[in-house]
Amino acid sequence: VRDLSASGNIEQADVVTRKLVILGDKATVRAVATMKVANGRGSSDEKRLDLTFHCTKDGVEWKVSTFLPSGDDFAMEVLAADSDEQRRSLLESHAELVTPALAAKLVSQGRAGMNRADFVRALAAFRLAAEVGELLGDKRGMALALDLAAGVHNLQGNYDAALELAGRALGAFFLDKE
Repeated sequence: VRDLSASGNIEQADVVTRKLVILGDKATVRAVATMKVANGRGSSDEKRLDLTFHCTKDGVEWKVSTFLPSGDDFAMEVLAADSDEQRRSLLESHAELVTPALAAKLVSQGRAGMNRADFVRALAAFRLAAEVGELLGDKRGMALALDLAAGVHNLQGNYDAALELAGRALGAFFLDKE
């Protein structure tokens, strides 16, 4: 880990490894950096950077093949889980990543699936986004995800499922108004 405080406006930086998984010649590392950054007004602001690095072993050295915000990586991991039980377990064990940003990323993944006519993936993403909204008490986010899932069912001709989800979306939306 490089000393980030030498970069000029970073006064202090602490880096904590939150996850380290090594499987053969592949590794996943989640690191969270908390920095005090000079703001130019004589004081400093605290910034937090949470990234997940995917690495491959090349001989004796590890090289970063990709990195992305941990929330984005987590959204893909939750969507790739094999079962609802695995998804729930991931959501429970990574509570710090269960945020409105996760729900937004899942909605984005669902829209991408819908645009590709990958309705199974779109419905899974929207269902997860609704679940995250419910966990967070975000009725508006939950309503959006349920409404989008209803739209997918409508595109597939599953009108009963579409109506049921649209009704739940309206209910969640009106609960948010109270």
